[in-house]
Amino acid sequence: HIHVRLAIDEVPNIRHLVNHDIHTLLLQPIAYNWSPYAVLRDVNWLAEFHALQHLEISLNGDSAPKFVELLKCQLTFPKLQALVVSTNHACHGLWHALTTWNRPCLRVLCTNGFRLENVPFHNLQSLRYLYINRPGTRHSSYLATNIARDLPVLKYLTTSEFPGLGTEITHWMTCLSTENSLPELQFWEVNGSDLTKHDIVFMTTSLIDRKSPHPLTIQGLVMNETCVSHGFHRLLSYLARIIPLHKHRIYR
Repeated sequence: HIHVRLAIDEVPNIRHLVNHDIHTLLLQPIAYNWSPYAVLRDVNWLAEFHALQHLEISLNGDSAPKFVELLKCQLTFPKLQALVVSTNHACHGLWHALTTWNRPCLRVLCTNGFRLENVPFHNLQSLRYLYINRPGTRHSSYLATNIARDLPVLKYLTTSEFPGLGTEITHWMTCLSTENSLPELQFWEVNGSDLTKHDIVFMTTSLIDRKSPHPLTIQGLVMNETCVSHGFHRLLSYLARIIPLHKHRIYR
């Protein structure tokens, strides 16, 4: 196993410094809240790394669309198991590019700053960990439908900084409570959402209908109680999280 981790702002001629046989390439700042982003500006050379299994990169307004174009090619990253991609400029097209081709190896997907698109996820059905932050839209009900229908082995879900989630919580809870829907899901992080006390009461009662071999924990909520239980399911405040899923690197 060959592993490279570089803390960068931009390394000139980086493509000539990294062995093409590496399995893990983390081009991220070491500090979690690095500001501004340590961004990768030239991305085309990444297509030459056919053995990559784990890739983490931060992009800007110019390199993010170029990376999306790379993903549209069926031969790009055929062995990728974990992809973490962030941008400091909202970018469209990532979800369409990710779901165009079957990606049976992909287990982890973390996106930050990419606009949601209503695309089926059946080509991503091996996902176990899905982290979506700053989706760039207020409408996400189709996301709940597509996740529940197409991701049968998903275990960890994060929808962080989702504006308007509270107005669509009825649909989200319906998708989660449908029989045989997401049977493996054990954690849902809703950090930074606009869920109200009324929504929390509704979510608690909705869990009555959820049939699952595993208890579901919904966490990251703003509420007075640290924990609300219903049966073997529970809702946790942001102070009582079991797993810090609002920090995407916990998947490692």
